[in-house]
Amino acid sequence: MLKTKSFTLIEMVIVLVIVGILSTLGISRYFVSVERSRGAEAKAMLSVIYRGFQTGRAEDPAFNLTADLTPLSTNAAWNIIMMDNPNVATRAWFSYYVYDNVGVAPLRNAAYAYRRTGAFPYTAFTTTVNLNRFVRVDLLTSAITTSGQY
Repeated sequence: MLKTKSFTLIEMVIVLVIVGILSTLGISRYFVSVERSRGAEAKAMLSVIYRGFQTGRAEDPAFNLTADLTPLSTNAAWNIIMMDNPNVATRAWFSYYVYDNVGVAPLRNAAYAYRRTGAFPYTAFTTTVNLNRFVRVDLLTSAITTSGQY
């Protein structure tokens, strides 16, 4: 009888287990990378908010926000820092808040980007956010603080 070379069942199972382990590690690292790249969106927008705040202070040293800026604020309210409301974008992964100088630290003179929750794409003015996933910039010192994911 002619003997053909082939893989045994045990060899096939070992290969499948190794491929499964490698793909599990790769997929988990992929999702971490995707979330970090989404954090780059927040950092870029907070940079724009910071520059708008600093431009207002350069033009008028007594410049301060008259009220907090939230996803529900109008474009006219956001125009005080020379930009339109960034929260109207339905494809944005974050909701942006800018807090005035009244209130308790760490909210005072800070801009936050909180990760939106719910089904994607988000509706305009999404206010459902995860408070444990954020990027924060201090509007006076430009110090950036992030939660662990970003």
